[in-house]
Amino acid sequence: MLKNADEFRYKVLNVIKENGVIRGRDLAMAFRQRDTRTVRRAIQRLRIEGIPICINKSGGYYYSRNEKDIKPTISDLLSRANELMAVAEGMSKALENKEE
Repeated sequence: MLKNADEFRYKVLNVIKENGVIRGRDLAMAFRQRDTRTVRRAIQRLRIEGIPICINKSGGYYYSRNEKDIKPTISDLLSRANELMAVAEGMSKALENKEE
């Protein structure tokens, strides 16, 4: 099963490299996926492995080794992470303030 997941990730990477910029739903359609979740997970794993898959303003994925492309993607990911932390903190407050 792991081998299939690895193969899928690298097929996703190859399609991204071949297309320049490709939207998540187009990637999902290329792999006959009902939604973008599987493709997003593959991209997440590739990024964790250090593969520089960037995202442009219109939501398309692309491969780049250019610092000018990578830095805004890092900034976007950090902003999302900060938003998720704020949501988690709000949920924690709900537990602290619950009426018993």
